[in-house]
Amino acid sequence: MQVRVENLYFLLCYAWGHFEERDLVEIAADDARTAEELFARVLVTASRRLLRQRLDRGYRADVDDLRRPRGKIHFARTAARGVEVRGVLECGFDDTTEDVLHNRIIKATVKRLAMVDGLSKELRHGLLTIAREMPTVADVPISAQAFQRVQLHSNLRRYRLALNVCALLHRCLLPDERTGRWQFRSFAGDEREMGLLFESFVREFLAREQRVFPKVERTRIRWVVEGETNGLLPGLNTDITLRLPGHAVVVETKCYGAPLVSGQFGNSATLRSKDVCQLVAYLANFRAAGDRLAGVLLYAVDRPTVPPTRMRLLGHDVYVLELNLNQPWQELDRALHDLVEVLAATESGEASHPHAAAV
Repeated sequence: MQVRVENLYFLLCYAWGHFEERDLVEIAADDARTAEELFARVLVTASRRLLRQRLDRGYRADVDDLRRPRGKIHFARTAARGVEVRGVLECGFDDTTEDVLHNRIIKATVKRLAMVDGLSKELRHGLLTIAREMPTVADVPISAQAFQRVQLHSNLRRYRLALNVCALLHRCLLPDERTGRWQFRSFAGDEREMGLLFESFVREFLAREQRVFPKVERTRIRWVVEGETNGLLPGLNTDITLRLPGHAVVVETKCYGAPLVSGQFGNSATLRSKDVCQLVAYLANFRAAGDRLAGVLLYAVDRPTVPPTRMRLLGHDVYVLELNLNQPWQELDRALHDLVEVLAATESGEASHPHAAAV
């Protein structure tokens, strides 16, 4: 799938909950031609901001011979070593240091990204400058588990954007054993990776940009079933559920290279049967809650593919819509707000086919 570079930045800002930082980096198609240039620009900007605000410091246990004691004095060890004759005492104390895990992750990532072919000289210099301005932070290899060990309290929210970029780069940068450098594996062509990003983006966008539905969340639906299932039925977990008293909309996001498939016996292209069956299962079992329901199949595309459609299915309004991620951001933003209007209109049942077509 082809996704405009500036759109990729906005998708990530929403998906990661950094919509207030959308303007932190001015991203235009001419500025960042590739995803790796985009992430380099974002990481340099976010890291410079951290350096200006001063890097976070943590406590590290230390032991030293001091003329002016501090912390805990080790009398037994001092006597055993005989250092008191030099007028010093061995002391154990906590000292502050910038050599903490989240700073190590940033330093390791900027150095690794600087070794990717194709970056401009300016961006490469900016990345290496960040590393040089962190001299007290150790150069250590970073594993995937390191990101799980990072604990950022509320006072360290300023680190979240940089660390999210670092985590994504950790998955996308692969070593080139032939050259000793690093290669960037674009995730835009990875249906699973892009699918998760698209789902998170749409959910966060709707949570922030619409006011009709007070609840926007993932929902676990219980099967309407009799008898003993022995745990054999799969889970029913929606991508997005918008709810207000008496009404709910289930939105299923899909991201395929080819959203439609050829019909049997040479018929015209159709939706994938698993997509329709999945939405039908949600609508059929959600009914136990007594809510009036509507359903949406929302496809991410890079060119016009899926005709906007409204139908009645199992007595519910069902919409089939698409969002073109390869159009200029201004047009994508308008399409997203048209989607918000379609969803809002389901509350009164007034949504119409022309309105859906605008998405």
